[in-house]
Amino acid sequence: MIPEAELIEKEMLLRLLAMDNDVKLSKQSIVRWLSLTFGLISPNESRDSFFYVFERLLDSHKKGGLDLDSLIEEAKTKNISEKTIYYHILKLKRIGLITKQKKTNKYVFGNGYEKDLRKIFKEVYQKQIAEIYKRLDIMLNSLEFYLDED
Repeated sequence: MIPEAELIEKEMLLRLLAMDNDVKLSKQSIVRWLSLTFGLISPNESRDSFFYVFERLLDSHKKGGLDLDSLIEEAKTKNISEKTIYYHILKLKRIGLITKQKKTNKYVFGNGYEKDLRKIFKEVYQKQIAEIYKRLDIMLNSLEFYLDED
């Protein structure tokens, strides 16, 4: 038997959300919409800690990145634990959306050189989708072999 859980290298979820005009009325609702679309949160997410981290990353994007120590200190005033901050940062790193700059020790979207968030998100997800399709093609080809035997 194949241990399916051990085969999972990465997981990605994309949702097709309605583009309601009300969503565009505030930065917070846009951040929530993006988070839902990219599968970064569950549809009934009630905790604000992820939004806090994600919004700080977005705010710092064109300013050279987000300093984790500063974020942790600021988060304490919002009753968000250091462990929770690390959890959200690690989740975004695993997806490939953010990286840590070695020179500045700050977290940035993508590799830190591209400033256009549209390009960064598109590239991250297109790379993963391309790899998924490549593997699907191989497995479906293998399946054809077994189907042809019958």
